[in-house]
Amino acid sequence: MYSLVSGLAMVFYISAILHFVRIFDPTLQKLSPQIIAMGAISSALFYCIMRWPVDNRKSPYLFAAFYGLLLSGGAYVIQSFQYAQVKWHWNGMWLGLLLITLLAVVFYSPQSLRERWGLGLRRYYLVKPMVVSWCWTIWALMPLIFIQPPFLLNLMLISFLFVFALVLLTDIIDVQVDQHSKTMATQWGIAATMGFVVCCIVLSEFFMAYFFEGKVPFGKLMMASAMPLASLFLRKKYLSSLLVDGALVILYFLI
Repeated sequence: MYSLVSGLAMVFYISAILHFVRIFDPTLQKLSPQIIAMGAISSALFYCIMRWPVDNRKSPYLFAAFYGLLLSGGAYVIQSFQYAQVKWHWNGMWLGLLLITLLAVVFYSPQSLRERWGLGLRRYYLVKPMVVSWCWTIWALMPLIFIQPPFLLNLMLISFLFVFALVLLTDIIDVQVDQHSKTMATQWGIAATMGFVVCCIVLSEFFMAYFFEGKVPFGKLMMASAMPLASLFLRKKYLSSLLVDGALVILYFLI
């Protein structure tokens, strides 16, 4: 159920990013419903696989999730390339980004061969939120990766920091459940993790203002993250979980 909510949040996040880019390029076309649907389905399945219980690796439903992610993700990449309306050419940098993202998913997943050798990415609590943030950022910016606007790297950095903060919020929410596993919240403590969350949000806001010279009113990212932060202080766990993804929805309406 929560993976479905995550997929719907991705719809708003992709739309928010494209809406933001249109501020600088009004000629940019809107995404088709098919692209948005494949982006939502693939991101929902990605989240489902990421959160799959380690002790249930042999479930046939996990194979179905991988298969569905392969098909929907492939469709999303192809449709994003067609949306860009550019001729195919080998670009080592962007192909490298896609390859790194694919490897991150494989080595983080519960059925990773590396996990059997003790090298799965889930072992490293600092890497876990980075993998999720990286994959969300690349997936949300997929149409722009093929278009390659001049400010794409700047937008990737802003997105990574913002999503990284939201991922850490989920670690704080699940800190009681994750007592027997390593996360930043369990290793650093809630206060230190919360401080890091605030730093990431402020940095993303600063870079937004610096890179784009104030064309987007200051405070949009902080406003979008204010509600999940407030619900954490109110100790409303389920509300906080909902509002973490809701921050992506709020960002769409703010931009």
